[in-house]
Amino acid sequence: MQIEILSRDPVSARLTLSGEEVDYLRLALERATFLDTPPQYQPAIYNFASELLQKLEHLTAP
Repeated sequence: MQIEILSRDPVSARLTLSGEEVDYLRLALERATFLDTPPQYQPAIYNFASELLQKLEHLTAP
């Protein structure tokens, strides 16, 4: 995994992941939607995880 800091104000970064790491990220995002997230963050976390999972699905689709 590589993390490139693009900007510090506002914070912006680029992740470069291997295929295996993409799989791990997918699993972590699926799990993140079920963790004990404070109520005020639940919609934002769910939407973020959902959008990223959709993009990962297209990336790794056969």
